[in-house]
Amino acid sequence: VSTQSTWGKLYIRTYAVLPLNENCGLLEWVPNVMPLRSVIEGVMAQSGLPPIQANVRLKHLVDRVNAGTIARLSFLQDAMQLIKPVYYRWFLENWPQPTEWFEARLSYTKTTAVWSMVGTIVGLGDRHAENILCDVTNGDAVHVDLSCLFDRGTTLPTPECVPFRLTPHMVDALGVTGVEGAFRKNCEVTMKVLRGAKDTLNGIMEVFLHDPLLEKEKEGRESKCERINRRLCGFVGQEKIPLSVEGQVQTLISQAMSQDKLCRMYPWWMPFL
Repeated sequence: VSTQSTWGKLYIRTYAVLPLNENCGLLEWVPNVMPLRSVIEGVMAQSGLPPIQANVRLKHLVDRVNAGTIARLSFLQDAMQLIKPVYYRWFLENWPQPTEWFEARLSYTKTTAVWSMVGTIVGLGDRHAENILCDVTNGDAVHVDLSCLFDRGTTLPTPECVPFRLTPHMVDALGVTGVEGAFRKNCEVTMKVLRGAKDTLNGIMEVFLHDPLLEKEKEGRESKCERINRRLCGFVGQEKIPLSVEGQVQTLISQAMSQDKLCRMYPWWMPFL
């Protein structure tokens, strides 16, 4: 672990998982958290706005994009105008004291940065607004439902094309600097730690991928290991030249925020949120 990550108190929230057999197990209950979607809808309700899926105008937009009568980019832009960022208000309302507000927002920024980089390396998908939880005691982002690993998201009926979730509401909650400043710096520190532990992580991932209880099919394991290794070496996608830590982080952030990519996500993944 690097000095920077230790000094910056970078971490991800974990919880216990106890497999009982191939099909079921026990999960630890994560206390004091709410889904991102519920948090945002709660803030919207205070302004008299309806829940997201009860918004008639939004449902009409989704119906049109599913029917192919509106371009996906137009759908995204119209939905963003319809549901403007309010996530930042949750921090103001829950932590009215300036020092507490700053610490909660910084905790959100740090944990979001760490999860974004770790998730990218292991190919974590299905990051919809109910698989990202918000800790109501300190602002931490907590990710759950980690079954969509190793780029499985790219094989869904609507393939996922962003490396991690960094949608307008999430960016707005980072503060006036957005993805610059604390978020970018913590992404870079996290990626540097991950790349520095490349051999260890590759060994862990290889054992995990070959666990017969994980997945019966054996196809694609070599390619999955190769994709993880390429990311740990600084490659993004099919690029043939490895990037520096700073360059890799910049490329990933740009991809995650790209409207051209976000508009191709499944509409109820809510890329506008």
